Amino acid sequence: MSAEVLSFKPGERLAYGQSEKARAFVAELREKLRLDDPASQRLGDLLGEFIDELDECRAALIRDGQFVRDRFGKLKLHPACQREIAISNEFGKTYRLLGIDQASKSDQGDLFD
Repeated sequence: MSAEVLSFKPGERLAYGQSEKARAFVAELREKLRLDDPASQRLGDLLGEFIDELDECRAALIRDGQFVRDRFGKLKLHPACQREIAISNEFGKTYRLLGIDQASKSDQGDLFD
């Protein structure tokens, strides 16, 4: 965990995702799930931050490619690819902490219908 997460104080207003896409996602999530307590709001904020980080990773992969050369000239997986995998895993964990079923059954409908 990062020091920023550990230093969070209940009731403190934290800025979530800087992009409009992330802000819109978190705002809709808060509205649909009624995230009222500080812990749930912080988890929602983390999802917004993850969205921005994923976009940065994907931009780096588009710019540099999926593989890069190490100092010995051998191909290796781009660090942004490894980071993207890690963030995607954290995204899923955060969803579960909020009680969101990612694999909703067809009769349940979508969270954002």
